[in-house]
Amino acid sequence: MIVVDAERLAQTMARPPAHRVAGAEVFVRPATRADVEAIHTVLDPWVESGAILRREAAEIEAAVESFAVACELDDDGDRREHVVACAALVVYSSRLAEIRSVASSPDRRRRGAASAVIDYLTDWAERLEIERVFLLTKSPEFFARCGYAAVDPRALPDSFLLDHVHAQGRSAAGKRVMIRDFAAEY
Repeated sequence: MIVVDAERLAQTMARPPAHRVAGAEVFVRPATRADVEAIHTVLDPWVESGAILRREAAEIEAAVESFAVACELDDDGDRREHVVACAALVVYSSRLAEIRSVASSPDRRRRGAASAVIDYLTDWAERLEIERVFLLTKSPEFFARCGYAAVDPRALPDSFLLDHVHAQGRSAAGKRVMIRDFAAEY
């Protein structure tokens, strides 16, 4: 796995302006160490349901620079941010990256926050000039709306499937492999 220079990421993905998602003021930004517990809290219900793999707080903290979060702003006068969705972009090479750990707070489902994070990470990958971004999912319809196409798992390099997916205790069984191929879009 390639560790992307945090300064380059900061320059590449400046904080976008806040935008409205389903009636609430929501914006997406890179995660910080201060977000680790909130990310863990957002992921936890989906881990319990079996939709995503467990991520311990220490694991999230070690990889926090790969996460983006969608935040709502509290309207109680102090305008505090409240994390409502998250996902991570794991860069393997200039040719391949993965979006994973996609989740939203259960009370914020179907309000656009997770889609906003996916759009943000997709844009991030494109700005980093990644050729293809893939993900494994049990919700292909959601990701199709985000511009990803289902592909045969054999479309990924064999070494990736063997070395990364299986070595991490992950499986493509029961999941669809979806790809956004930037090289094909140009």
